[in-house]
Amino acid sequence: MPHFTHLDRENTMSNALETKLVEFMKTLLKLEDDVVLTPETNLIDEVGLDSIEAFEAVATLHDIMDVTIPEDFNAKSVSSLRQLALFVESHYSTEAIARFLNADMVELASGWSMSE
Repeated sequence: MPHFTHLDRENTMSNALETKLVEFMKTLLKLEDDVVLTPETNLIDEVGLDSIEAFEAVATLHDIMDVTIPEDFNAKSVSSLRQLALFVESHYSTEAIARFLNADMVELASGWSMSE
């Protein structure tokens, strides 16, 4: 049986969170399957995410995790999904993150409406 260290668990959680954030953004923004979105993709420069879409994405993410957005949160400081994952990991409990990781994006998408 493999032995996992605390760092292994953190890396596994980070990878899972980044993967789920990619799925979340692709679903939320209704991106085509052929659009390549990675944890390093710059959401503003490469995807064209505007400030309203960024705020709506962050608000939706926080709704899923059932947490409030910190008053000092600056969406412009989180330009990639990796940066967003690091922010989430450093600010929220594993229970809140687990709610996001276990969420069904397709089911949730039926209730989402991004600004056109």
